[in-house]
Amino acid sequence: MRAVRLRVSERRTTELVGYLLRQGHAVDVFAGKWDPCLVAPSPRFIHVPSRRFPRWMGDLSFANNAARLVVAGQGYDIVHSQAHTLVQDVVTAGGGCHAMWLEIARSLRPGIAGWYAQRKIAQSIAISLERRQMAATKALIANSELSRNGFIERGLIDRDRTHVVRNGVDADAFSPSGRLAIRAEARSRLGFADDGIVLMHIGAGFERKGVRESMRAFAHVAHRVPNMRLAIVGKGRTAPYARLARELGCADLVRFIGHVAPVEHAYAAADIFILLTHFDPFANSTMEALAAGLCVVTTNMNGVSEILTDGGNGIVVDSRAHPEIVAARIAPLADPELRATLGNAGRRLIESGYTWDAAGANTVAVYEHVIRERG
Repeated sequence: MRAVRLRVSERRTTELVGYLLRQGHAVDVFAGKWDPCLVAPSPRFIHVPSRRFPRWMGDLSFANNAARLVVAGQGYDIVHSQAHTLVQDVVTAGGGCHAMWLEIARSLRPGIAGWYAQRKIAQSIAISLERRQMAATKALIANSELSRNGFIERGLIDRDRTHVVRNGVDADAFSPSGRLAIRAEARSRLGFADDGIVLMHIGAGFERKGVRESMRAFAHVAHRVPNMRLAIVGKGRTAPYARLARELGCADLVRFIGHVAPVEHAYAAADIFILLTHFDPFANSTMEALAAGLCVVTTNMNGVSEILTDGGNGIVVDSRAHPEIVAARIAPLADPELRATLGNAGRRLIESGYTWDAAGANTVAVYEHVIRERG
């Protein structure tokens, strides 16, 4: 296998590139930028120019320029895209089906629907690129059944051309022993008392990831568990949520922490991880929390829920569940023994095979399938 092209310096891309290089494959990376220090040895990098403003023009110009460079390159066994492109053999849709997310966003709140309506051109181009890409690709890699079904149900691709390859996680970087080793330092740094219970959301994109829902559920829990606090970690506009906290009467119990680096400190300061997302094909933050041995609360609209056993190694609720119902699932987690039981089971789940090397091997299997089908 001569080469694989990938785009976007995200974790799944760098992990895959590193895996392919370690296995002896030649890898070319076509992207707007690439840090040569991400993996060693570094792959050959080919710069793809694109316009930065407006954003919709950036996406369109990247797709067109990447197609031109792919055609000019020739001689590749596999062209693997992790963005909206026009020429490829394999697509990894890490962010899921854009058309599906737009449907969900429009159904949530008028504010979100209005926000997307104002970006009509950008959304139209994204939908068009997604449709053209799915029609042309030989194989789609989705990281969950939730994601795969999003494309199939909207008629964008037939099931025979789809594969599920779940993300891995660095189980050494995120571990129960590592979390406990820095817990006191992390709690002190972030300003949490040693004897309090910290319910923590980690992740940007507050509307999509259900921060409002987490706050509403927490407001019900706070009356039952007075020593619990809600921490919101991640970049985002906090004013609307601070206002909601005041309306819910729990402003003194909710903290907006912003970005935490290294992120291991955020997990170390937490007792319970919560992600009441409306749409997350396979949230890496959930996998990191599981690896760290934290008790996890998430929704059925997080692809990670597909590998969880509700009540066994995590808590899974319906994304549309009433806050009181969610609160009833969170309140028992005030018991440290229950948290430990769920957290340990979550760690065992990760150790059962959710590594980046496993994700890499499964991806190569898709490449081999495409090459065989090509004949």
